[in-house]
Amino acid sequence: MSEAHEPAQNAPAPRKRRIWPWVVLGAALVALAAAAVTAVRYVGDVVEEIKPDSAAAPIEEEYKTPPEYAGDVVNVLVCGVDYSEDREYQDGDGLTDLILYVQFDVKNHTISMFQIPRNTFVGGYKLKMENGDVYRSSNANINSIMRRNAITDADGNEVGNVNALVAVIYNMYKLPVDYYVTLDMDALVAMVDHMGGVDVYVPFDIEYKGSRLEAGTHTLLGEQAEFFVRNRHGAGYEQADIARLNMQRYFYQGLFAKLRSLTVRDIVKLMPVVAWYVKTDMDLGTILQLAVEALQVDASAFMMCQSPVYMDCTNYGINEANPVGYSIVVAARQENADLLNQYFRRYTGEVPADEMNLPDYTRGGAVPTDANVQWMGELDAQAGNVPEPGSQGEAAASPAA
Repeated sequence: MSEAHEPAQNAPAPRKRRIWPWVVLGAALVALAAAAVTAVRYVGDVVEEIKPDSAAAPIEEEYKTPPEYAGDVVNVLVCGVDYSEDREYQDGDGLTDLILYVQFDVKNHTISMFQIPRNTFVGGYKLKMENGDVYRSSNANINSIMRRNAITDADGNEVGNVNALVAVIYNMYKLPVDYYVTLDMDALVAMVDHMGGVDVYVPFDIEYKGSRLEAGTHTLLGEQAEFFVRNRHGAGYEQADIARLNMQRYFYQGLFAKLRSLTVRDIVKLMPVVAWYVKTDMDLGTILQLAVEALQVDASAFMMCQSPVYMDCTNYGINEANPVGYSIVVAARQENADLLNQYFRRYTGEVPADEMNLPDYTRGGAVPTDANVQWMGELDAQAGNVPEPGSQGEAAASPAA
């Protein structure tokens, strides 16, 4: 592998980072814990660094996996929170710009990941759950639920309300959540740089406003990885955010390969970086359990998919006379039901489409996006069957504007 060059001199100046594949850091968290188990001399350091979030409110029992399946399957909600100052936040945490549902099927040794687009329409500004609880949205998108329903922690600080997001996801998709992981946006650059870069397969040339990555496999450093996972412009990105979700999977593949190659000493050095940006309601025992499970799952049993949605829904609303006024996508009811029933309901049983509280799409003739079901083994094979990067030119990238 060859390393990517430093950012080009004519590249735009770095800006506040925004959108991230936050599952990357969740994977890092469990991988770090698992490696620590094998090295007794480092256990003290590990326990000190990955303390659970002291202010974390536990997920409400009604939204968790039924107790009869406890231990067989664990469902974790991974959220990436954008604290960028240029969005002029008023109160509480920033917007939840990545929402990833991760199911660890411990009994069958599989992992399934469900990507929910950040601008998924939740049905309006005031949302009533089946149990009578009411939550609010600032923009009718799912990414504002945590911030709009902010709570005060034990230290008197306003923080995002994870339970509100869990309730909305359960209400819409009927997916139980046992634990959560929230991640600050700055972690990816710091973590990738501490690892000395990540080898990532770039399926086609990517270029936007002076930033460029050429097709091939390249060792991306932090800011180069930032460009790769943030970009949603140019050729190949006709579906914008949906295309970006698909592209991020190549980074996941490279990161998991990198984590498996690190020594215990390397992993312990990463601990302070990860611990600084990660919050979770999982205790150490649960983290270790999921770490062991994640590292034992074969790539052929690691599945990734995304919520099928209707695109181009700007100004779509509760009704045509009352548009939302924001760019949104609308989850396709039947397609989501079919996808989740096939891959995520082994234990809880199928849920009919009419029992999922997804907003109705009233515009006829549109076709939703594909769920794009992929297995990590497919991405491994694709990344391994490309020419050496030296034969494809050099990579240069900087943060996108």
